[in-house]
Amino acid sequence: VSTLLILSLALLIAMIFYRVTFFRPFQNLLKGVHKISLGDLHYHFQAPAEDEFSELASAFNKMRGNLLNRERELLQLSHYNNLILENVRSGIITINLELRITTYNPAAEKIIGLEKKDFRGTHIKSGSLPGSLFNLIGESLNKDVQVTGEEVRITRNGMDLILFLSTSPLFSREGQKIGIIAIFEDITRVRKLEEKLVISSRLAALGEMAAGVAHQIRNPLGVMK
Repeated sequence: VSTLLILSLALLIAMIFYRVTFFRPFQNLLKGVHKISLGDLHYHFQAPAEDEFSELASAFNKMRGNLLNRERELLQLSHYNNLILENVRSGIITINLELRITTYNPAAEKIIGLEKKDFRGTHIKSGSLPGSLFNLIGESLNKDVQVTGEEVRITRNGMDLILFLSTSPLFSREGQKIGIIAIFEDITRVRKLEEKLVISSRLAALGEMAAGVAHQIRNPLGVMK
């Protein structure tokens, strides 16, 4: 009986010692790892004793700090990229391999009229893109052919617009093709100015010719008079 009591007491002390020195620190570390895996990078690992668990907790805290700094850098880079896309004057649209719109910038909204609703995830056959623009982008994606400096004529709100379109394949970090980028700008005003310049040049040439003809006719008329 004495031996049994001593063994039971020793087992109880061993269980308490195990729980205090190993089980609780291990559970705290496991809890912290679970929180970090869910994206909570502000959780701080704690280890009350100066042992292996304390070193492991310090290593986890250092890793957490590095991840937190990396997250801040990525967030700043994301904000910077969004700022560029929002202020660039050319329209930019990305389309995945399923011919669905993934992203577009405010310039694209303004040029081709995407501001009525959110077109992200919609198929380009659904009418979200004008027909001629859809044909060129779809052909570029399906035939794996880049479009460079192609003029596209579309109609928006009863107005005829001329777009200058270029496309480029979109690759992932692993080098796998995941879609296409379409970049376009409205050159309607430029083309109209060029047409007016051509007409003005023709009128100027016609005026010079009329002046020359009048001069050639005026001389013999003066002699005849």
